[in-house]
Amino acid sequence: MSTPPTEQARIAAAAQLRATLLDYFAREYWTPLEGCLIVSGIHPLPDCTEIPLGGVGLDNKPLNAGSSRFHDARHMWDAWGDYRESQLEEGEEAYVKILAKAGSDTEIQVMLVRSQKRWISARDKGFDGTMDVPGAPDKGALAQSLLQAMRSRTAELTETSHANPALPHLIELASAQRKFLGQFTGGAFAGFDMNCDFLPGGGTLSYGCFGVRRYQNLDRVCMVQDDWASGHVSQVQSVAKVVRGKLEEVAVCGDGEADAGQCPDAGNPDDPAAQWNRHPAQSPGRTASSQNWPQLDTDADAGAVLDWLRVCLTDSHYPPAQVAKQSGK
Repeated sequence: MSTPPTEQARIAAAAQLRATLLDYFAREYWTPLEGCLIVSGIHPLPDCTEIPLGGVGLDNKPLNAGSSRFHDARHMWDAWGDYRESQLEEGEEAYVKILAKAGSDTEIQVMLVRSQKRWISARDKGFDGTMDVPGAPDKGALAQSLLQAMRSRTAELTETSHANPALPHLIELASAQRKFLGQFTGGAFAGFDMNCDFLPGGGTLSYGCFGVRRYQNLDRVCMVQDDWASGHVSQVQSVAKVVRGKLEEVAVCGDGEADAGQCPDAGNPDDPAAQWNRHPAQSPGRTASSQNWPQLDTDADAGAVLDWLRVCLTDSHYPPAQVAKQSGK
């Protein structure tokens, strides 16, 4: 028969447990798995990714896999897994429904499939591990950031048109994009060349798409290039023409281009404050030969530059000579 602990031993054990709990509470974060173990009274092992088969309690007593504490930890861990799975299932269900809404419109269906594959690829890459860069979530916040990303994607897939609640917003955007492009001839140099990633900022990861959007009318090509680096977004607007089957830039503006100044304000293509470089160095990324880029892509919505694109594509003398900037080269 074991001897009951003395009062002094009980006080010492309580003091030890209190010190252990205070140590855990002082941590900047717990991972979900660490939380399940600590709340269940078990010391988590470093870099543990599954509930272990045995371990040591917060009271420093050895525990086997059949202990009630491990039972509680497994129950909480399974509940967490079910919650994550439910978020994934909601997103998958929303994706299936929006594909069905596209009906027989193959072009929009292909665009939706490409967009979803792109998002999944970026998710798997972005949340594979912590990023050692400013603004990225730490180990404890990564799981919450992932759940928020899945909720945001589901919300995007289920959002409906304000004008027609039966119409998904993404399909509405794609239809509007196609209508805008239908005003112009298109051509070998038209299309969207986009790259999407989960980008760090404010202790979380947010989905963003950047690249080159190319629009063509006869031999005239107008492009918008967006880039992201170190938390800063830059943009270049480019005017080009097709010469003997190749693309030549004739004017550029934007904060992402050397020897170029600000672009026209949104809605005012003839903005006199714009500073165009009419003799730009040719950008290989923008003047690349046609690669059969997608012709629809709601991840590359033109947004505020529609007015500029319309003028750029239809006025062969654009940009106005009086606001052009000479590079001096």
